[in-house]
Amino acid sequence: MVGARITKTIAERLRLSRKDAEKLFILVRWHQFTVDERQTDSALRRFIRRVGKENLNDMLALRIGDRLGGGARETSWRLELFKKRLIEVQKQPFTVSDLKISGHDVMKAFGIKPGPTVGKVLNLLFADVEAGKLLNKKENLLKRIEELKLVGVSSLTVPKE
Repeated sequence: MVGARITKTIAERLRLSRKDAEKLFILVRWHQFTVDERQTDSALRRFIRRVGKENLNDMLALRIGDRLGGGARETSWRLELFKKRLIEVQKQPFTVSDLKISGHDVMKAFGIKPGPTVGKVLNLLFADVEAGKLLNKKENLLKRIEELKLVGVSSLTVPKE
C-alpha cells in the first residue's frame, strides 16, 4: 500500500491525467496478487472488481515483467491457468446490474415503490447467482422472488463479500 501512495504523489508531480494516475495506482496497489489454482471463482471476481476489467491485460503484463525481473520464466502453468479462469469467470455476472432482472421487476413482483427493499432483494438474488445457487435467467430470478415474498425479505440478510 505504501508503494501505491507514493505512486499517487509521483503521478501528481508528473501531471498525469486523473485517469492515468488512477490506473497507475491500481496497477501498483494490486500487482502482488496471488496466483493459486485453488482460488475460488468468488476470489477471482473480487480481483477483477478491484483491478477493473479494463486493466486486466496491463496487470497480467506487469506480472510477467515482475517474473522476468526476478529471474523467473515469463509464465508458469499456474499463471496460464489463472488467465484461463479469468476468462471463464468473466462470463458470469459481476454486479447486481448484470442480473437479467431489474429493480422494476422486483417492484412489480412485490407491489412496492422504490426503496431499500428493492436493493435488498436484488442483492440477495445476486448473492445466490454469484454463489452458483441460482442461474442468471429471468424466469429463475422471478421464481426466487416469489419464494422471497413467502419468507419475507425483512427477515433475510444479504451476505457480505
